[in-house]
Amino acid sequence: MRARFERVGLDFRFNPSEVPISLYFYRVKDEREFTARVDVFNGEGARFVTRPLNLLASPTARGSVKELIEELASKFPHPSWADLIREACQSVIASMQAGRPVQVIQGAIERPPPPAWLCQGLLLKNKPNVWLGAASTGKSTLAKAICAYYASGYRFCEREMEQGVPLYLDWEDDRADFERVVHDVCRNLGAWPLPRMLWQDMHGYRLRDQITSLSQTIDREHVGLVVMDAIAAAGGSPSEHIGYEAIALELEGCLGVLPPVTVLGLDHVTSEEHKIKGYVPLKARGAVRKVEFFRNQWSLVADEAAAQVGRHVVEWHHTKVNVIVKEAPFATEIVHRDSEISINVRPMEVRDDNGATVEMQLLRALASMPGGRDVRELCLEVDGKEPDKRRYNSVKTTLERAVDKGLANRQTSGRRVRYTVTSLPDQGLLIPFPGA
Repeated sequence: MRARFERVGLDFRFNPSEVPISLYFYRVKDEREFTARVDVFNGEGARFVTRPLNLLASPTARGSVKELIEELASKFPHPSWADLIREACQSVIASMQAGRPVQVIQGAIERPPPPAWLCQGLLLKNKPNVWLGAASTGKSTLAKAICAYYASGYRFCEREMEQGVPLYLDWEDDRADFERVVHDVCRNLGAWPLPRMLWQDMHGYRLRDQITSLSQTIDREHVGLVVMDAIAAAGGSPSEHIGYEAIALELEGCLGVLPPVTVLGLDHVTSEEHKIKGYVPLKARGAVRKVEFFRNQWSLVADEAAAQVGRHVVEWHHTKVNVIVKEAPFATEIVHRDSEISINVRPMEVRDDNGATVEMQLLRALASMPGGRDVRELCLEVDGKEPDKRRYNSVKTTLERAVDKGLANRQTSGRRVRYTVTSLPDQGLLIPFPGA
């Protein structure tokens, strides 16, 4: 049985026993006036009427409240409509102003257990997580893939993974695109037929407007993971009356009233600001507040050099976490085959402060030297000093790998081995990611 007055997500519902209706107070704003959109439902759950309402207005003076009372009385005769609407309005205002109760923490309490992970290191369980990345990095493909892994119960990126039902909220693509990716991933995993996964088309909808039905879906379908692709669209577009910070606060409020569920938000990077080492983003487009309320953040960077030779490699950088020490970077290669997609963990290249790999530095230097160089000569010109044994072996190994990849040539004359560069396109050297 429904309570007489209850909070539903970010909104409120008044269910008087005196009349066969429910009043749903939607998008209440606490500004100079308490304003709301009120949906009136009959006993069968069908919407009767929708009206804007000033909750502070008198139920007897001419205005929106009195007009609603007259409209309801004409359809559902009852002598106490003014008292019922007054009670409903005052209950909403009181609930808005009261907030949540204060909790007392005192005495010999037990220490709570460490936070749980839905996917070790990547997704904090029942918390908001985010993956940042520029367009075409591979965020959506990886997020769809993790839905397939979660539904199948397989380890993702060689990490412990729970098993459950994922829900993919899609502001970016269509159902066919989601099905294509999860089909190919599950074929590769051998998880066939497909385990249970949910997808919802969110084009044209704000998260705030769908929070009630979303909460019901999470409860009804026992959803454990919600993916939001992408949160920039979920909050709505900024206008002259609402900016990025307000949108971020609204998004935070929506996530805060969902049932216990792990949330993964995908967010876009469009600026060179807020980056470490010149290439790893720390903040997505828009509000700083988004960085603050997400508990676990990974920044995804596409390896452009690998892309030049037809490989889809993504570097992962742990840029925010509240419960553990940040993890070391790692990389994944998304391998596309005929009707199959595999997600393979790869070793990370070491980069300098400008984002260039050690291999790239050496080959660029070698490309500027006509006739090539042997290992010792290359070390002398790059480092400006005689190489020790460790440096010599490191450079030699790097050059030999470049030869294997077809990026360099080895020329032997007696006991002397010289190296030259073979690939130097207009935009720089084509350096595929190691580990293929």
